[in-house]
Amino acid sequence: MDARVPALRIAIAQPTMHWSGDDNADAVLATLAAAAAQQARLCVFPELVIPGFHRQIAQWAKPPLVAAWLERIRAACAEHTVAAAIGAPTFDADGRIYNSHLLIDEAGRLAGTVHKTGLTDPEATFFARGDARPVVSLCGRRCTAVICREVEDLDQVCAQLAGEQPDIIFWPGLMGPEAGAEDIEPPQHVQQ
Repeated sequence: MDARVPALRIAIAQPTMHWSGDDNADAVLATLAAAAAQQARLCVFPELVIPGFHRQIAQWAKPPLVAAWLERIRAACAEHTVAAAIGAPTFDADGRIYNSHLLIDEAGRLAGTVHKTGLTDPEATFFARGDARPVVSLCGRRCTAVICREVEDLDQVCAQLAGEQPDIIFWPGLMGPEAGAEDIEPPQHVQQ
């Protein structure tokens, strides 16, 4: 990175997941305030932190609920002057639901949305597949996301980012060794 670009303090958040979308939104708001108190300018959250990535997601992944939580989160980003990369479901006009990572700038504006393209078979029963990977500016850095196991789709991710040159790629998700591959060190997704 160019020496003229100021340092960027980033908070990486892993708030406790709750069964209630309201409780998860409250946890995100508290985390944003704590990040700002530590002079972070960007706070990164997990995949589907809103409403929570659990078996009750269908109950909570409703457009009016998610919109209300995100409005509160965007207002908190603006209040604290903290950008956020946050996992939440998004919805299109045809009723499709996407597992997305929203990139909210430090003024609270939605700068971009990355829809997960590399869904597992169980995820694909609920979520639609995305088809692009935008790169947007957060805190003066070009940012995007690769969500969870998408990191294993290296050729597709590279093709989607061709010519974009992001400074930061967020990687929200939980990755561990595949069954039968526990002895491979480092795991394939880390090697990539």
